[in-house]
Amino acid sequence: MAVHPKFQNQGVGSALVREGLRRTEQLGFKHVFVMGHPNFYPKLGFKPSRPMWVESPFSVSDEVFMVYEIQKDSLAEIKGKVKYPPAFDAV
Repeated sequence: MAVHPKFQNQGVGSALVREGLRRTEQLGFKHVFVMGHPNFYPKLGFKPSRPMWVESPFSVSDEVFMVYEIQKDSLAEIKGKVKYPPAFDAV
């Protein structure tokens, strides 16, 4: 998700994330992972994933790889490294 700098700090990004989480929940997903700004996503309920025993597949600091549990404790029995589709290998 990205918001043009001209429209940042107006609630656009927060609204997009909230709507994405709402739709994700409707589709039946239990959690959402993001790699994003550590000052933005925690305001929306995202937490670092490492303390939940889930790692990023990329070499990024722990503070930028976060998770939002749509279903409480959905990661309680899950441990390991997130696997992204091959298209992300080029990013």
